[in-house]
Amino acid sequence: MKWRKWTALLLTVATLLGLTACGEAQSFTTDKLSVWIWDENQLETLETAAAEWTEKTHIEVKFTVKDRESYWTEVEKGVLPDILWVDSAHAPLYGENGTLLQLDDLLQAGKSIRLKDYNAQTTELFQQDGHTYAIPKDSLVTALWYNKALFDSLSLSYPDETWTWETLYETAKKLTNRHNGYYGIVIAPDDLGDGWYNLVCSYGGAMLKTDENGTVVSGWADEETVNAMKLLGQIIADCMPSQPTMAQLEGEELFSDGRVAMILQNSEEAMALTGQTGSNHWACAVLPYCDRDGDGAWGKGERVSVLEGNGWAISARCSDSAAAFSLLETLCGKKTQNSLASLGGAQSAYTAAGEQWVSEVEGVDLSAYSTTLRDSALIPAPRQLSGESWLDHALETTLYTAWNDPGRMETMLRQQQSYTDADLQGRQQPVEDEAAEG
Repeated sequence: MKWRKWTALLLTVATLLGLTACGEAQSFTTDKLSVWIWDENQLETLETAAAEWTEKTHIEVKFTVKDRESYWTEVEKGVLPDILWVDSAHAPLYGENGTLLQLDDLLQAGKSIRLKDYNAQTTELFQQDGHTYAIPKDSLVTALWYNKALFDSLSLSYPDETWTWETLYETAKKLTNRHNGYYGIVIAPDDLGDGWYNLVCSYGGAMLKTDENGTVVSGWADEETVNAMKLLGQIIADCMPSQPTMAQLEGEELFSDGRVAMILQNSEEAMALTGQTGSNHWACAVLPYCDRDGDGAWGKGERVSVLEGNGWAISARCSDSAAAFSLLETLCGKKTQNSLASLGGAQSAYTAAGEQWVSEVEGVDLSAYSTTLRDSALIPAPRQLSGESWLDHALETTLYTAWNDPGRMETMLRQQQSYTDADLQGRQQPVEDEAAEG
């Protein structure tokens, strides 16, 4: 009798140990997970990491690389995988409308993903009303790229941390020779994060701000915003290719062809420049600053970069969120992060891998991006929530007009102020892009 009891006890212990050893597989209910991404270059690394996870869990993982332009069209239609990449422009909207799963409980129960290991401000981009909707993947800040050969041809000093936006304008004007088809700089009209909005925020301007009553209102016609945009108008008129030229050719193409001396690029788009023919003549520096206090040196809040990000999210329709999060623990783990950093791509939001990214990319010193993350004021890119149209109106109508006729810049900004305030009336929301103080 005692022998039978001991045998039964040993069998129970053995069963429990077996469940612990393969607990992951036993606790999941699905046999397949689908994942959407938009970068073919990262596919092999991610598939390799997922294959190791599949060996442990016996759950198949199917990756699909989708065209980024149509990516959000399918999400909007409700066509969703189990796991997907999201960017910081869309995450709040899809968190708000229930498309993405809140990850709070899964993060608390899990052990391997610790948000403190990621850039804190990038993490906040994927949080809404105290809930986390994505694990940060990439931190996207902006640097100033320049062609050393064009600077050398006119014996001009390279951009450095002493440059103001006025320095950029005066230098770009010297580098512009319209007769010969050379231009000082190119900034695309629809680029915010890696474009003109960095200039606005550096001046202390903003698209949105809170008034003395805590109400969200427009900042388009504020003095700081207007002053920054007037300088932008001078840059457009004196230093940039014509609008028809820019409509036909991407800024990266103009820069790569050696016809443009400077371009603003975030870390994700910068990878398109590395390794190209002629890249040995290219370098990047931190963005210029606005000397607001007039002391002749940059201070707190005067050098600004707009901050954007990409992240890993789980669809609210996922049938087995525990399995999906377990896979994310592998895809977001240190080993995978370091492997992705060696590919180039965007700078990882995982702090340790972000520093490795700087050293892995050959040919161009990318330390300006890490310097920006560490030392600059980081302003979240503006995010238009559901039911609003002010940002679309600004890019498609107001600024389109102003870029084609820079002399109308201030008038168009005042019109946009009225449009934005009318669009926001009755809605209260957190300010997403208020310029840094100081």
